Amino acid sequence: MEKPAKESNHADLRNLFPELRDEQLKEAEANLRAYFEVALDICATIDNAQSCSTMEERSNANLKN
Repeated sequence: MEKPAKESNHADLRNLFPELRDEQLKEAEANLRAYFEVALDICATIDNAQSCSTMEERSNANLKN
């Protein structure tokens, strides 16, 4: 569910893109939020991968059993 846009966000985007209409600003904000969500997902995936054991560690654990 999409959250209502904050006025301050529109003001910032309007400063960056003064030629955009209100509808275009809303779309730009939605696109920016989606981009940030993807970036956060990528960061979380990288963080999780770094906390996982390496292939060698998993292989050695299987050899011991």
